[in-house]
Amino acid sequence: MDGCRMSRITNCLRAVIAVLPFAFAAIVACDLGETRSGSMGREISSEQDAAMVLSELGIAPGPTLASIQRHPKSAGTFGREGLRIAAVYRVSRERADAILGTRLAAWRRGPLPAIARRFEQGPKELAAYSPGAFTRCIAWFAETGKPVPCDDPAFAAAFGKNPMACRHYRAAVLDRNAGTLTVVYKNYY
Repeated sequence: MDGCRMSRITNCLRAVIAVLPFAFAAIVACDLGETRSGSMGREISSEQDAAMVLSELGIAPGPTLASIQRHPKSAGTFGREGLRIAAVYRVSRERADAILGTRLAAWRRGPLPAIARRFEQGPKELAAYSPGAFTRCIAWFAETGKPVPCDDPAFAAAFGKNPMACRHYRAAVLDRNAGTLTVVYKNYY
């Protein structure tokens, strides 16, 4: 390389190095840790999480939150990675019938698909329920990035070969006899 070309390369590198601290400051100022529920370090309220869980299942606000367990409670650098929420709502029989009436195709009578018991941090909270309860299980299929029923044959086959085929899941039991809706919401990243 001749001296002139080397000088141009050196000057370009110096310019890039000079700009890096400002670029980093701009990135931090944009708060990349922001989530749809809050920003980095700020604790998300139980009510926000409870509403988000219902929304993900297409259930209108109305069920009364009885209990909620969630981790993490606040966003980090990349949002709430590994977020797991287990929520129990009280629902009247009429409200349960309304939930089933609007989204019946998504709910089925009987147990959750067996595959749901094999998920990492699976929905163990949904193990006990009354006969006649309705269940719902949705998984985000890594291959398509879209939600599918947990018992979808293509998803089940892929999950059997590689558990990483499940990016996230939502599982729920609507027990009209007990008057409860129990939901487990899990994001793996």
